[in-house]
Amino acid sequence: MPLYHDFSDFPEALYRFAIYQMTWRGILTLGATQQLFEAPNAHELREGLRQEDKYGLWVWWLRFSTGVENLVKAVFLRHHISLLSKRNLTVRAPGGSEALATAEAAEVYRTVSSRHVIVKNNPWLAGEFQRLGIQHPLEINTGVSRVG
Repeated sequence: MPLYHDFSDFPEALYRFAIYQMTWRGILTLGATQQLFEAPNAHELREGLRQEDKYGLWVWWLRFSTGVENLVKAVFLRHHISLLSKRNLTVRAPGGSEALATAEAAEVYRTVSSRHVIVKNNPWLAGEFQRLGIQHPLEINTGVSRVG
């Protein structure tokens, strides 16, 4: 039996994820108007993170960078600028689930491929998914924008 996931709020979910990533550990905070990032105690927080974990600043930078990337994607999708493409990750190998090494791997493949995408409350996004033939969450690719 297929399971359906509603992606109507996909731009908003990307936005929430972006803000979460960018404000991790409180080095940056989102101002009261939610239009400006602030760094009131950034130096102290960075030093604390560095002392706690020698790779802490690197991890913070990775999360911040991921947040910026997702913020841009959220803004594009919110304003109906498509950066979506289809990447079919539901096909494991030419032979499908039969080509997987173990029965457990085949079961995971069957579970993942039983998930389907629906978009109930976002007509533009529903149209984009239909235009691209996206039916599964693993087919959604926001990594490459196509211009022209």
